[in-house]
Amino acid sequence: MTIVFELGFGHFVPGRSFSRLVADYNLLQGRVWVLFLVWVAVMPYLFFKLTQAA
Repeated sequence: MTIVFELGFGHFVPGRSFSRLVADYNLLQGRVWVLFLVWVAVMPYLFFKLTQAA
């Protein structure tokens, strides 16, 4: 939902193109924001598993 919001807001409010907005998620250009989003999505499951193993 975060990505949908960012793309929608970035496109309709300041009027940036979708290709420019998607380029902000390119890891090969050093854009690491997508890694943070993946971490936030996976973190609850990982911590749940870690607490169950203890």
